[in-house]
Amino acid sequence: MATPDQPLAAAVAAARDAVEEIAESGEVGEHLSAAADDLRLVTHRFAASRPGYGGWEWFATLARAPAPAR
Repeated sequence: MATPDQPLAAAVAAARDAVEEIAESGEVGEHLSAAADDLRLVTHRFAASRPGYGGWEWFATLARAPAPAR
C-alpha cells in the first residue's frame, strides 16, 4: 500500500466535518485510520455510534489537485 499523502492524512478535522454533514449529532466517533487509496487520495475512517449499526464505520475520502507545474 502507498504511503498516505501527508497533507490529506493530517486533514482529520476536514474529513470529520464532511461526515458530520450527513450524520446525526453524536454519531461520529473516534478517528480510526487514514489510508492511501492512490496518489493524492486518502480515506479516513471513523467509528460510528449510530443506534442499530454496531460495528459500522463512517468513511470520508479526501483528494487534492497536484501542484501546478513550474
